[in-house]
Amino acid sequence: MAGSYGFAMDQKDIVSLLITTVGSFIQDRLVSKEQRTQHKEQCAERLAAEDGSCDKDTEVLYSDQAVLANLDWGIEALEEAIDTSNTETKLARLDHAEKMLQVCAMLNSYQRTAGVPNFYLSAWAHLYLSYLWNLRNNTENSVLHVLEMFIVDPFFSRIDFAPELWKDLFLPHTSSIVGWYSEARLDGSNSRFFRFVIYC
Repeated sequence: MAGSYGFAMDQKDIVSLLITTVGSFIQDRLVSKEQRTQHKEQCAERLAAEDGSCDKDTEVLYSDQAVLANLDWGIEALEEAIDTSNTETKLARLDHAEKMLQVCAMLNSYQRTAGVPNFYLSAWAHLYLSYLWNLRNNTENSVLHVLEMFIVDPFFSRIDFAPELWKDLFLPHTSSIVGWYSEARLDGSNSRFFRFVIYC
């Protein structure tokens, strides 16, 4: 793996980069409740917009409502774990948050829930599971959930969930492609390949 870092990276270098970069990103998010709250509101607005684009005559199933509720409860439980200073309460809230968030993390990415693409819900859940495992001092699982977030939904992970992390992890290795894409757009190219690049 080589990029603008100027040298080939071996497996240990990649793991070290992931741990350092992801760890720094998560710590920044965990110390800023205001940023987490603002981010949740932005994502909720997108969910409302997606839901509003569906047929108004379509009835939302109870099971769909339950899935969305699990995501909300999971985030709420995680926030309570962050806020408490009681170790026993913290561990209990983390366990509850994990159960709730896993419901969305394991959704079929090719389907929808209450009109919302499952890949969006799943990526959002993986982001919070990465916070959760960081709070449990398990860096490996925390990094894995971040990577899963980008795999499940690369587009919204880049623009909604972790734009700064995408810039740190992926942009240095794709700058030439992004430049090529920008030039192609100026030239009026409309190929399927160029449209694909911007989503990655």
